[in-house]
Amino acid sequence: MSVTEPAWGALPVEQYLLQKWNPDSPLSTDEQRTKLVRAYIQEDVIGPEFDPARTNGVMVHAPTQDEIALILEPWRSQKLRSIAAKHLKATGMCHDFYFLRTNYAGGEEDGAKLRDWIEFNRDEGFCSMDPDDEWWRILSDVEIFNVDDDDDWNDWRKVYDILPELAAPESQRGFTTSDIADVHEALEARFGSPEAVKVGTCEDDYEDAIKDMAASGQFLVVLDRLAFETGELRLLFRDRKGHVVKECGIEAEELGELVNYCELRSMGESQWWLGAGTGKRYGPKGRIMKGLMRRVMDHGGSSS
Repeated sequence: MSVTEPAWGALPVEQYLLQKWNPDSPLSTDEQRTKLVRAYIQEDVIGPEFDPARTNGVMVHAPTQDEIALILEPWRSQKLRSIAAKHLKATGMCHDFYFLRTNYAGGEEDGAKLRDWIEFNRDEGFCSMDPDDEWWRILSDVEIFNVDDDDDWNDWRKVYDILPELAAPESQRGFTTSDIADVHEALEARFGSPEAVKVGTCEDDYEDAIKDMAASGQFLVVLDRLAFETGELRLLFRDRKGHVVKECGIEAEELGELVNYCELRSMGESQWWLGAGTGKRYGPKGRIMKGLMRRVMDHGGSSS
């Protein structure tokens, strides 16, 4: 299977780096690059000036050979750039999954175990994983993704520094005014009217509705050391910037069933969502939740 390598500067994050690069920065090249990549992920909107795909391939900043050699080429391989390009073109369907293998201590034995899990669930209806797509949907490469650290529960997030497209593949990532309106609509549908929402809701109800709306990023299944030892994988429900809204364990054999819930658009009724723990930033005291709560409460409902 042939894989097309994107031209240097063709990916949005590369344009972001090139346009915002400060040659006089006191930071090292690696430090400045990492800082900008993380800022890129947190942008609410990536405008067309950063995305040549939306400007007929025209780059606002076409990189020089020196810029390629300094900023882009040392950062990630052509293989990883090709993976990134595919993530940007993904369908965004709710049953699109990405698998991230972070532990390689088990070598080929664990590799075979992963293959068995995928094939078992394909037989059980896990049809969203086209075999031709596995090279970019199943992120398993000891040279790239070996970030497992028993002392760091969030070690998998290190991959965002080299593959920000895994965190935020879309150009629109923020929690929009439309999302806020949908939160109010969901509460009004549940309680019957705007007046009933005012009388009958508590903070937990608003937080649950916000989490339901926020978890619109694609699912990430993390395969760490414990996953290979126990067969229980980590399922992360993420927002459009890659932050964990909720997470839970899922048995490897249950992935096909999970897809069924997705295709029926009833994930909110599944045991995984209902039993999942809340991500730190989406907890009652979490930075993201506090900010969204203020915006939702300031907006009011349809009666405002």
